Amino acid sequence: MTQPFRARSYPVIIGTPRVVDMAAFGHETTITGRPGASGTLQIEYSTTPRAAGDPASAAWQNWPLGTLSAIASDSLVSSITALRATAFTADGILEVVG
Repeated sequence: MTQPFRARSYPVIIGTPRVVDMAAFGHETTITGRPGASGTLQIEYSTTPRAAGDPASAAWQNWPLGTLSAIASDSLVSSITALRATAFTADGILEVVG
């Protein structure tokens, strides 16, 4: 069954990791990180079941593009359960389309 297309934008506040439950998104998802001015944005993903509900117990992997200091996008073509973004120095934005 094909899931409907979804696009969401999530604010990421300095020092407060933003965890996104990926259950509502499809198998192929485009992730865009938008760090704030002079800031960086670290993005990680998890395949641990229920990672969004219990992020402290989940195993997290670095996003292939690493920590961002400029806007960047990449596709994830796997069954991930959650994304986690952490902003440093300036608030950022995490965009998920899938």
